[in-house]
Amino acid sequence: MKPSLVLSVFIFCFVFIGSSKIRTLSDKNLDIRFNDQTALLKVTDIRGNKTWEQLELKDRLTVEQTTQEGNTINVKLSGNYNLDVIFTLTSESALEVEIRADKKLQFDKLTYPAAFQTPDKDHYVVFTDGEGFLLRADDTGYGIGRQIMHSMRGLSMPWIGITDADFKTGYVAIVDTPDDSEIWVKRYNGLISFKPLWISQKDKFGYNRKITYHFLSEGGYVAQCKKYRNYVMAKNSVPLTLTEKQKRFPAIEKMIGAVHIYVWDDARHVDFAREMKVSGIEKAFILWNPNHLPYPEYGYDTNPKSVLPLIPRLRTGREMKIYPHEPFFLDGYLASGIFEDYGARNPLTRTQYKEAVIEMNKFFEDKYNQIVGVEWGADYGIPTSAYAHGMMTLHHMLYRSPNREKKGTVYYMGDWRNPSRPSIMVGEHVADDYYLKWAINEKIRVPLYQLVYHDNIVTTWRWDDNSHNMPEIW
Repeated sequence: MKPSLVLSVFIFCFVFIGSSKIRTLSDKNLDIRFNDQTALLKVTDIRGNKTWEQLELKDRLTVEQTTQEGNTINVKLSGNYNLDVIFTLTSESALEVEIRADKKLQFDKLTYPAAFQTPDKDHYVVFTDGEGFLLRADDTGYGIGRQIMHSMRGLSMPWIGITDADFKTGYVAIVDTPDDSEIWVKRYNGLISFKPLWISQKDKFGYNRKITYHFLSEGGYVAQCKKYRNYVMAKNSVPLTLTEKQKRFPAIEKMIGAVHIYVWDDARHVDFAREMKVSGIEKAFILWNPNHLPYPEYGYDTNPKSVLPLIPRLRTGREMKIYPHEPFFLDGYLASGIFEDYGARNPLTRTQYKEAVIEMNKFFEDKYNQIVGVEWGADYGIPTSAYAHGMMTLHHMLYRSPNREKKGTVYYMGDWRNPSRPSIMVGEHVADDYYLKWAINEKIRVPLYQLVYHDNIVTTWRWDDNSHNMPEIW
């Protein structure tokens, strides 16, 4: 019995290994191996001899066929969907993964390629939430999960990365087709990693999807920011620098280097500006709304294509006559994400929604010759924006602070019930331990957004946690 048992095990192992084939893409920097049995990758950065290996797939995908030509591997996958996947090692030592399918394919969602296993706890996730922060790979306190693209509930820029604790080795994943995608951040074997989540375009596959990985042997998150900056600058003829924008909008010179002040009630009068001047403040960027009511119930996801024709007739034309000013602040749209509209009047895909928001920004630039500012600041709005109000605030940390809604405590941040003098705007409250740990902790805050766009846009703190709200921590 024993000899035959050994023989049978040997035959099983031989058949399994023989049926899988490893395809290799390589250059002087990377060695990339694709297993056509598992549909997984193993990437070795030759420069630092560091290997990144993908985790087991949860989606049921079967490799039907694999072919290779030079530094490109073509794979046919079957499962819930029939897909063609093209892996390409580029001349810049980047790994491009493109997923193709019938554009009319009925589609829900797909997570592919798989996440790479984070090597150990001495690594960080490089998170593009607002300004940016580092999340320890073994953290258990931060609420990870599906990160919405272009949204203050997710990512301000369509990339995310991993770096070691010495800020040298790591990789950055840039989502080349971000509009119908999310990033799924999860814990694998106790360590945090991520993978792309492709979602439908109006229930269809819609178009080819693509993600690009850059593996780095030095530079950490700064090198990752440079990779994305080079990518986004090459992709667009804009964004323009603030210096270039200032040629068209001279008022930008007044804004750069100015203190950013939200005012209400008595501070709306010119005497307040005179008082600041006497106190030694040479520049002040003052934001106020002459007619701010409690937020409407419909929220900020109203179709921008439908709203745009109403703006000059219902609001801005009259406002400019009564309160002439130099910037406009467009609340909501660059913070709320992008949405689909299935209505008959102005149907929009997420990409068309995004384009309509850009059109709205340009409308204010062109018709009123105004500096345009936006809430938060998803980076697709950079070319048509001069300032991003609130980008320095880490929104997940601010809004998950458990005590901010507790009335009767020193942490309660107020409300909007009195439109002329809302307590949420003019009151003070105390920062709780959660906010201190996550939102202004210099050990985890990193200026990713500014490293990419430092010369393209001015960023500020959000009014929720500006100096007039929690003065003791500033």
